[in-house]
Amino acid sequence: MVIIGDTTCQLSNEKIKEMGVEVMRYPIFVNKSPYPIEALMTPEDKNKLRDIINDKKNMVSTAGIEPNEIRTFLEKYKNEEIIIMTQAISRNSAATAEALRAVVKEFPKTKIEVIDSNHLTGGFGIPGGIDRAALGNPGKY
Repeated sequence: MVIIGDTTCQLSNEKIKEMGVEVMRYPIFVNKSPYPIEALMTPEDKNKLRDIINDKKNMVSTAGIEPNEIRTFLEKYKNEEIIIMTQAISRNSAATAEALRAVVKEFPKTKIEVIDSNHLTGGFGIPGGIDRAALGNPGKY
C-alpha cells in the first residue's frame, strides 16, 4: 500500500519518512515566479520560505496540483493499492479536487482510495485516514 499526501500535510520530515508517505507538491509562486518547494525541505529552507511569505513586499500565491503531478504518482504506483489523503475535496482547492477526480478515472485497474482529511493541515488527517482505510471505512470522495 502506498500513501500519498500533499504539501499541506504539515508532517515533519521524520514522520513522512517513518510513515512512508509520498507527497505531491502544491505549487507556490512568489511575485508570479515558481518557488522551489519540496516535501522534505530543511528547517532552514522552511524558515526562508516563512520569511518570504511574511515579507509584505512579496506577493505569494498557490495553485492546484497539476494533473500531470497526480498522474506521475499514480503511474509510478499503479500496481499497488493507493491511498490519497488530501484536504482538496472539502476545502477551497477545487482545481486539485477536479484534477484528482479526472486522473483517478484514468487508472480503472488500480485500487485507489481518495480520503478527504477534512482538515486544511492534512497531517492531522493522515494517521486517522490510514486507520479508517485499514478498517474498510475510507470516507467519502
